[in-house]
Amino acid sequence: MTPLVFRRGEREMVGLLHQGSGPLGLVVCGPYGQESSRVARLQRVLCDKAERFKVSSLRFDLYGCGESMGHDDEGDLAGWEDDLIAADQTLRERSGCTRVAWFGMRLGATLAARAAARAPRPPHALLLWEPVLDGARYLETLREDLQRMTVTGYGPSAWHALAPAAPDDAGGYRMGETLRAQLQTLVLERLAAEPPATLIVNAGETPRYAHLGAARTLELNAAMDWIFVNEAIIPLVPADALNALLKELRSL
Repeated sequence: MTPLVFRRGEREMVGLLHQGSGPLGLVVCGPYGQESSRVARLQRVLCDKAERFKVSSLRFDLYGCGESMGHDDEGDLAGWEDDLIAADQTLRERSGCTRVAWFGMRLGATLAARAAARAPRPPHALLLWEPVLDGARYLETLREDLQRMTVTGYGPSAWHALAPAAPDDAGGYRMGETLRAQLQTLVLERLAAEPPATLIVNAGETPRYAHLGAARTLELNAAMDWIFVNEAIIPLVPADALNALLKELRSL
């Protein structure tokens, strides 16, 4: 595993490269905000295990997120899509892989689906884990999750004090006006036939994503809570999800 920095114009992103020896590469585009913290361990284990199957991978922080340059309120969908395309180019150049799949989670999955449709060099395949379908509803969910975390940790009185003072707070991350406006109108439509997309959802939720027309759908037995970490209920690295992802990678 090798830390690296790649640039797109004045934007600077930080990533971790896992160097495999085969022709397949994987770009990992994680979720936004608190959800990204929730899956950090899963991403690490996935990339470590994929390397054993000769798959190179690059997991990185979008501009304005994590260790990358920029501030919380500088994020925007189009810019993040271009960051993902730049990550694809970086992985190809640094690893020598000739086929690259993109694995996105939640908002990262939506970015991957949108960016793939206009990438100069489209990915070989898409792995999309519960993509955000409706941006306006997603914004409501972020607010609800912040309330749930606050009340669970500190009680209802803490939420009553916090809510009026943090109208732009997205679970501890300040969301800029540009991103908020983009999300208000975001709707993920039917996916293009190419590249082929594999949808990853919780068991029983396939109908909600049916309009996307994904080539394949993988249903997970355990529901994924993208906010709370409770290893007694949901492990940090769900075994069924990890095994399903690795099996899908090996089939590409």
